[in-house]
Amino acid sequence: MTKNTFLEKINHYGIFDDMEDNDLDRLSEGSGWVSFNQGKTIFEAGSPVDYVYIVCYGSVKLVQITSNGAEVILHFVPEGGLVAGVVAMQPNGRYPLNAVAHEPTGLIKIKSSTFRELVSAKSNLAQKLLHMISLRVNDLHSEKVVKMKNVPFKIAEFLIRTLEKQKSGSKTKIQMKLTRQDIANAVGTTVETTIRVLSQWTQDKIIATEGQNIEVLNIEALREILDED
Repeated sequence: MTKNTFLEKINHYGIFDDMEDNDLDRLSEGSGWVSFNQGKTIFEAGSPVDYVYIVCYGSVKLVQITSNGAEVILHFVPEGGLVAGVVAMQPNGRYPLNAVAHEPTGLIKIKSSTFRELVSAKSNLAQKLLHMISLRVNDLHSEKVVKMKNVPFKIAEFLIRTLEKQKSGSKTKIQMKLTRQDIANAVGTTVETTIRVLSQWTQDKIIATEGQNIEVLNIEALREILDED
């Protein structure tokens, strides 16, 4: 990736939109573009935090592998999201989770040492990162509460949250391709139960599905499910 291409791409993302040219120049040093096919590992848990990533297209899932080899999806990072921005602030930090391309995905990679230096020196960048951390902490708290709910609640909350986090595109279509297994892994249930819930919602015209694509036709009906619980 050329320096001009890097600067053109990174200017699209709000966390860097008010940085000075010389800071952007520093950010471009040692940075680059990487792409991964669906299912390919971007980094593994326990490996050194060499880079921070911005998702330019596609999406990334952050997963934990259980002792029996099962995959537990802890978080999806959609287009425009930042991956490993928090852990990069720890000198000699290590990635706590596996990051996997959920679909064909392109990312800008930024050297973690450069990112850490700029965040430490620029209060506005630090504030934006702190805001992102607060949102993530809020998500973790919400996810902890959701785990105690019934399966329809979990799936409704997951679909609403995924839709609301999209930075662009349709307000009703979820941009990420989601298999029934993806959703089951994300909410902690079986794929059979997930299929049963989604099939009922499709019959009720709450959602429409086509393969791995989901469109929310009646978001108020999903919100009512949350309210009922």
